[in-house]
Amino acid sequence: MKETRYSWKSYSFLGVSIVVSLAMIFIDFLVSVLHTGMEVILVYTIFIGSLVSLGLAVLTFSDKREKKKMAIAALLLTIINVGAIAYFLWFGGQYV
Repeated sequence: MKETRYSWKSYSFLGVSIVVSLAMIFIDFLVSVLHTGMEVILVYTIFIGSLVSLGLAVLTFSDKREKKKMAIAALLLTIINVGAIAYFLWFGGQYV
């Protein structure tokens, strides 16, 4: 029986989740500093990164030889990101 390990799936899942989280946190700061239509690129990065993160979640959790601790941490970040996106899509930012 092969032992469990972390592979590129876990590391990329965590990396994409962190990049999406940082993009969500710093979107207002970067847009105010750069003043160059960067908000569209960042919004697309957040949406595409969230979709990639959800795909990596399925890929990582379906592998039986993969350790799950790092994937669970990345999944929590992804759930928080998707929840924040759903909140802003639902309410349109009018209550913030």
